[in-house]
Amino acid sequence: MAAINLEEFFDSKSLDKLAELYVLMTKESLSVKDTGINYRVINHWDEKGLIRFARNSTEGYRKFSLVDFIWIKVVNELREFGVNLPDIQKITNDLYEPLPIKDFLAHYAQNLNILSEYEGKEDLIEFLKSGNYENVDYSLFRFNFLQILIAEAIATRKPISLLLFKNGEWFPYNPEKESAYPEEILFKKEYASHIFVSLTDIIFRHIVEDELSGYLEGINIFTQNELAVIKHLKDEDYSNIVVVLKDKAAAHVEVRKDSNAKNRIMKIIRLKEYKEFVVFDNENNEHRIGKTKIDRN
Repeated sequence: MAAINLEEFFDSKSLDKLAELYVLMTKESLSVKDTGINYRVINHWDEKGLIRFARNSTEGYRKFSLVDFIWIKVVNELREFGVNLPDIQKITNDLYEPLPIKDFLAHYAQNLNILSEYEGKEDLIEFLKSGNYENVDYSLFRFNFLQILIAEAIATRKPISLLLFKNGEWFPYNPEKESAYPEEILFKKEYASHIFVSLTDIIFRHIVEDELSGYLEGINIFTQNELAVIKHLKDEDYSNIVVVLKDKAAAHVEVRKDSNAKNRIMKIIRLKEYKEFVVFDNENNEHRIGKTKIDRN
């Protein structure tokens, strides 16, 4: 992975979101069938060190977490792009490397003003001021880079991506954290040929599908009103959906049921471009679904 100032790239809000979602994201409840990838391919990737997984059942069946599922989808996209196995193995090793939590805390201890804008940080600030963070056994905290990238994508809905170059060099990219990147890396991103894989797209593309639908409530990607709209999409219980937009230049947009309707609505939801949804069901009944006042993300 290209050298990046990780203490600036991942802020305290990112770590908070990771801590909040950690148990749910790492619960191993998905099967090979859920991934949509042939088990022989999964076996091959496992043998080559491209994936990580646990085999806890007595029958030896593989069980994957949400994090593993997303990584399998990334590996599949990289293979479709023709990326060779050694390069993917290197990225896998880098992403599953434990985060340097002590280094992060030391960075915040030296820059307490970073935390001042967030409410409810009083205990953490006192902990950092005391210096006790230096004596904690951080081997108990097994957060890794991939987990925090996924938490960042879930928390912000921003386009968190992996960029891979011809020489095998790669780095995670968050457009809102460009100040954390050295100038030479940003130059390379702009001018060198590379493969661009969006973690955010993979997460939002699959989280509404059947294999991951169980995560919808617990992982808090969507508000309750957004979940109501998504249910209409999943059940195909709509004839058309009128979206009242935030942008006054385009007061509303109407989306009729077709093969691209879900993608269009999900894009609007992901970007939070809406004020209200008006769903007309298959009986032509009108359902007005407003934006919730409490944004859990």
